[in-house]
Amino acid sequence: MPVELFPTRYRSTAYGIAMAVGKFSYVLSYVILDWIYSVENFHARFLGAAVGWAAFLLLGAVCTTFLPETKHKSLEEIADDVSSKDS
Repeated sequence: MPVELFPTRYRSTAYGIAMAVGKFSYVLSYVILDWIYSVENFHARFLGAAVGWAAFLLLGAVCTTFLPETKHKSLEEIADDVSSKDS
């Protein structure tokens, strides 16, 4: 979907940022799991982490719902490059 929605100049930067955030999340997940398992209050912390994870999933679903439709459009129309060059 990102290939259809965003022009290459923005897409390459966004992929770089997404890769950096993904690698940071790997490290953060180890820290969070260590924090969850290190205390006697395991169930409450696990529930909190699960609710946080579900909130991020819901946010992703809502954001995906509001993406524009790209069916039967060329990349130039989607990127709006045609109107900006003609003006």
